[in-house]
Amino acid sequence: MEYHHSIHKDSLYLYALSAKTLAASSGTDLTKSLAEIIFINALLRHGKTDSASALIEACLKKNTVSNPATRNIYFKLAALKVDCFGDASNYKDALSELYRIISEAEQYKDSLVLAKNISTVGVINYNLDHVPEAFNWYFKGLLFITDDPRFYSVAAVLYINLAETYRWVQQTDSATFYIDKAILLCKKNENLFFLANALRVKASIYKEKKEYSLAEETMLECIAIREKSEGKLLLSNEQLAVANIYTRSGNIDKAIKILNDALMLSELKPDNSAPQANTGYEVDALKISYYTSLAQCYRLKGNSKKYEETLEKIIASKDAFYQANSARSIAELQTKYEVQKKKALSLSRNLLLPGKITGSMVHSLLSCLE
Repeated sequence: MEYHHSIHKDSLYLYALSAKTLAASSGTDLTKSLAEIIFINALLRHGKTDSASALIEACLKKNTVSNPATRNIYFKLAALKVDCFGDASNYKDALSELYRIISEAEQYKDSLVLAKNISTVGVINYNLDHVPEAFNWYFKGLLFITDDPRFYSVAAVLYINLAETYRWVQQTDSATFYIDKAILLCKKNENLFFLANALRVKASIYKEKKEYSLAEETMLECIAIREKSEGKLLLSNEQLAVANIYTRSGNIDKAIKILNDALMLSELKPDNSAPQANTGYEVDALKISYYTSLAQCYRLKGNSKKYEETLEKIIASKDAFYQANSARSIAELQTKYEVQKKKALSLSRNLLLPGKITGSMVHSLLSCLE
């Protein structure tokens, strides 16, 4: 079980400090690296992405993919590096890292790493509104899933992602099928973080079916679980879902208050003294979603002035977001990944043909997998 998802973030931080201290005094290199991974997860849970990223880079130098003894640690660190890019909405660099991890996992035939990182590629495509590509990546990820309990968490994530994407394209029967599978796995694996995510999607499905009482009840259950591990939520998918439920059920004023209060708090510095300036990576998809929901509320209320003001904020936010995550750059990365994969496959076949294997052929094959 991925323990860190179900522990309150403050408790996790204290636990991580203790683990580092114990590992430093009497641990092996392996236990020291595992302690660092616990600490990195704690940093990310507290939003300290820069500190986490610096520690990841330092740990990667000591844990290489080529060494069987450190390969598992390497893949965990590489996935955390992707999380750092994702937390900053830096999807271009996240995808670049993911394509490299996938190539390495293919080389070493690590199905668990492949399923996990392929799922993440699907999420990024979904966030960028590349829905058909997202479906393709999710179903590709499912091909690597087995009945081994080690796959429970990644399988649950894939089912959650499929359910959310089917909900988005208004195929609620398929969405319900996958979210029910996800909830069963989350409970079986006792992963509170993934269970909360699954309940959020389930509530959204109820909303699409206009079963608003069930939607609100499920969403409040989700928030209760999330706040056990995260504390009070500011900007969150869960809170956004509650606001959208109120909008759909006609309680628009309540939705407007939830959205405006959250957006105002998200702009404040940690000491609540003044608004923070936004830069490209700070304006993420979640904030755009808040503004989009708020604009819809104002439109339904007939408040044209507020509606137009919010549309301007959406445009400004999207401009900054897509400037940092240009579709062209991402498409180039995906093409590069496919070309490298085909080239590596072709060269590996050539190596199996009768005849002399040259040093240049080996070098060329390895370069394709870098």
